Amino acid sequence: MPSVFLYFYVESATCATVSCKSGQKCLVEKKTGRPRCVTCNLLCSEAETSGKRKDTSGKVCGSNDKTYHSWCQMFMDACATGVVIETKASGPCRGDIPSAVASINHRRSEMVRCIQRQLELRERFQRTHRWNLNKTDRLSET
Repeated sequence: MPSVFLYFYVESATCATVSCKSGQKCLVEKKTGRPRCVTCNLLCSEAETSGKRKDTSGKVCGSNDKTYHSWCQMFMDACATGVVIETKASGPCRGDIPSAVASINHRRSEMVRCIQRQLELRERFQRTHRWNLNKTDRLSET
């Protein structure tokens, strides 16, 4: 029996060649370049997009190595940029940790300087107060 080989020429799909459903937007997967239709009319709360949330448990690291305040904010960024962003990890991205540590260290050094200044002022007050007490004692002896 003869072998039959079928060759198909398949044009690579792109967002230009894909037609998404109504209300969807075509996003490109960065690694593969493949298009993906996504519904982008998701509404995030202001707290999720502004970073004004009191808890930081909702932070996520995107596949673009950017830390987002929430999954919703990451999803909206994907819709705005036209590139699929997936959750790489829960919490901040590793690259953001040094900046957070630097911020904490900066605040810590400011607190140390403040405490040192308080101690200097206290010592100065005590020296002045002792001198005034000694001066009063000397005046009362005469």
